[in-house]
Amino acid sequence: MAIWESLMLTALGGVIGLAGIWLGARVQAREADRVRREQFEREDRFRLHKERIAAYSEFYAATGRMRRLLKGHQDLSLCREHRSVLWLAYTTVLLIGDRSVLGAATAILGWADSIIANEKTYDEKEYTDMIHRFQNVGRADLTGATDLP
Repeated sequence: MAIWESLMLTALGGVIGLAGIWLGARVQAREADRVRREQFEREDRFRLHKERIAAYSEFYAATGRMRRLLKGHQDLSLCREHRSVLWLAYTTVLLIGDRSVLGAATAILGWADSIIANEKTYDEKEYTDMIHRFQNVGRADLTGATDLP
């Protein structure tokens, strides 16, 4: 009887050992996948960093020019023409920008569209709030800083 007990305990120990090896391999593979994914995301963010700076700057400048046109009550055909420039800058933000920056840019584009379509009038406070939001989320995306007023 002692031999059977010994064999059963040995077999049980072997099964437990195999289960431990299998579980350890799974945990190690999962951790390696996580590390690889984080490294790829970090490299992707670094690779597109200069492009995002350029895209955010271009959209910001195009928004400023659109503001001057809308605030000065320029001919709507001139505003529509410049809206194409704003759209071009927006598409770059759409392609490589952070989700929060894209949301702020979309709000600005919608604001300009509604003024051009005579659905609303130019409001300086509304513009200021939107452009400050764009500045804050853009800065947070590029530098991690959220220290703008």
